Amino acid sequence: PPPPPPPGSPEVGHHLSHAYSAYALSSAPEGAVIVSDGWGDLLETHLSPPPGFVTDLSGWNYTAEVGPRHVTLRSCLPGEAPSCGAEDVSLPRGLTFRESTSVYLYSPSTGLRPYIKTFHSSPSHLCMSPDLGFSAFGSVGGVYSRVATAVFKDWNLCGKVMGLSTYGLTSSSSSDEEEDDEENKGGRRRIVSGDMLGSVTVDEGRFEGGWIGADDVRLTFADGSGGLEPGSPGLTRRDVTEERDREAVRMCADVQRDATDMILSLCERVQRETGAKDLSVAGGLFLNSVANGRVLDSGSFRTLEAPPFVGDEGCAFGIAAMLAMRDGVGRGEIRDAFTVYA
Repeated sequence: PPPPPPPGSPEVGHHLSHAYSAYALSSAPEGAVIVSDGWGDLLETHLSPPPGFVTDLSGWNYTAEVGPRHVTLRSCLPGEAPSCGAEDVSLPRGLTFRESTSVYLYSPSTGLRPYIKTFHSSPSHLCMSPDLGFSAFGSVGGVYSRVATAVFKDWNLCGKVMGLSTYGLTSSSSSDEEEDDEENKGGRRRIVSGDMLGSVTVDEGRFEGGWIGADDVRLTFADGSGGLEPGSPGLTRRDVTEERDREAVRMCADVQRDATDMILSLCERVQRETGAKDLSVAGGLFLNSVANGRVLDSGSFRTLEAPPFVGDEGCAFGIAAMLAMRDGVGRGEIRDAFTVYA
């Protein structure tokens, strides 16, 4: 195990450290930061932080929306009743909640400040299981990892899910081109739907039967030389004949569509509610370049920026940037001094 931190060293909230990694390197003077991933810190840790824990709820007045499997905290807006933020957060019994999506705003006068945070129900600790416990967590990032587990037997192979999804997306049945309705896109079964800042619904039937076994999907090397070795680069898909192979491709394609739709809806909502023109993103869900491209093409934001370490590897940089700014170092100085080759 790693050595304990030196006495007095702060422990920074997971989403807050992500947010600082994006905020510190953003070229816009003001804008929004969205953080979304598999899961972050426990809500209980934020509400009753242990000594040395830096939470973005500190000094923040918020309203609370408590659902059966989510808790959403929204910053009190100017002009709201003085009672805003006065209520206690009463959590459903028997459930714990972890960060899933957080939105921050920043400007020269305010610095980085939270706008809205959603926590989804989760196991109380990381489970030593193939899906790391994501089967009990209702975030979009968590569902994406569940598909990675179901298809590739590894919750962290989300990049392969996005890659394999392209074959399902380019070989859609005619029903996929029909007009979408809210519950069922083009006649297909949605894996995940809802509001990333609220209630999320997961089709548990798609995960029945455990691992599909996509390392049996018939693949050849891009040069046509043949061979099957799971995890090898440069693979392309040959004709799929077995139903479980087709289901593996379908699951990847469906979760990619669902996640992209929900990310796009989230970004459009943030722009509509805040008026922000520039967006920065962080957290593992935004490693999804297809979804990022859809957000940029939508025109909701003038710019979309992401640090070169969107995933958890960027948290250390975010913490360092936060502490540097507290010591008076400006964002511009951090950005000008930064290089990925340092």
